[in-house]
Formats: sequence, C-alpha cells, structure tokens
Amino acid sequence: MSKLKDVAKSKNLLLVDVRSNEEYRADHISEAINIPLDEIDSPKHIYHLQNSQRPIVLCCRSGNRSQTAFSKLSGMGLEVYDGGSCVEFYRRNML
Repeated sequence: MSKLKDVAKSKNLLLVDVRSNEEYRADHISEAINIPLDEIDSPKHIYHLQNSQRPIVLCCRSGNRSQTAFSKLSGMGLEVYDGGSCVEFYRRNML
C-alpha cells in the first residue's frame, strides 16, 4: 500500500486545496483548507504547514497545481503528498 493511501486511510490529514480563493469559495471539500498555489510558499503558510501535526495532502481541480505545490514544498523539506484532484481524492479515500 502506498504511503498516500495509508495517510488517507487514517483520515487524520490536513487537506490543502491549492486552487484560487475564487474557485475555493465557489465549491470545495468541507474538510479542505485553501492556500492558493501562488501563496503556498509564503512565510506565513510555510510556518503553518511546518507546524501541522497532521500529514499534508495537496489537491486542486485537475492535479496540475497540486503537483506544482508538491514540488515547491517537498523541495523545501516538507513532507507533503500530492492528492491530485480534490474531488477524486475525496471520492477514493474519504467516503
């Protein structure tokens, strides 16, 4: 079983939606918090993510932005997981 599947199975994760604020406000997974991709590496968000006591799963609409966010954050040494599409991740793992 992959590490992401293990994290999702535990249900104790921080789901981060990296879409824009507008997209998030229009529709989002209730368990997800919003940190737009263009703000993901700001000091305030890095501090918040570094101090999370839960595994961090990144998601977006299609998986492109979550992959970019994953590259940025993992390159900074954070342990993050690319969940791809929020809707698909939720359907596969959270229901």
